[in-house]
Amino acid sequence: YGGVIGSVEGQRVEIGNLEFMQAAGADMPATLEAAHATCLANNESPVIVAIDGRVAAVVGIQDPIRQEAIQVLNSLRDSGWQLGLLSGDHPEIVQRIGAQLDLPAGVCHGGLSPLEKLEVIQRSKQESRNVVMVGDGANDAAALAASDVGIAMHGGAELSLQAAPVFVATGNLRSLLSLMTGASRTQRLIWATFAIALTYNLVAVVLAMLGWIGPLFAAILMPISSLSVLAITLGVPTFRSQA
Repeated sequence: YGGVIGSVEGQRVEIGNLEFMQAAGADMPATLEAAHATCLANNESPVIVAIDGRVAAVVGIQDPIRQEAIQVLNSLRDSGWQLGLLSGDHPEIVQRIGAQLDLPAGVCHGGLSPLEKLEVIQRSKQESRNVVMVGDGANDAAALAASDVGIAMHGGAELSLQAAPVFVATGNLRSLLSLMTGASRTQRLIWATFAIALTYNLVAVVLAMLGWIGPLFAAILMPISSLSVLAITLGVPTFRSQA
């Protein structure tokens, strides 16, 4: 984990992070060590390229925070969700990104392999939490599958889409907020209709036992019970579009 090795025109090519290169014994000039540090300072994940055991380039890759991310996370936090960040990016970068998102350092985990992400999800489930995982990369697939609810985002790797039972078809994070709030409304509606139907039938049973209603009237009440639950379900919107 951490890189790939291949051959191009007879030359051995290695691409990966610093730990991968150190394990491979690649020689890294001082100038490229400085470039590596510059990438981290700029919140860019450094990707190192080595040719025949000598580092030839350091490329900084950055995934900027989406404009709507802070608003969406704040809304989820206000709804009672405990948020965390799991990433394969350099731990320093993950901590800085987490600070920008107002996430505590203890829940921001960087430099994780797919197996380590899975372990974090499993530990959270052991703490009796309902765990929702949102991801879009192949490295997220195992964690998405192990979560109570895995949500894959549009534009992600095909493996993550196959692993997650829920797929957000838009690229806007506000759709995620719509999904979460809509699911909460749906759950409340289910319990409400269940309580109404149960109360309705309990009252009808008591009246029948007291002899206040006959079989014909009971036969009329039964479909009314089902129709009332259906009317409430159709009349109360649960999923609403986000602007």
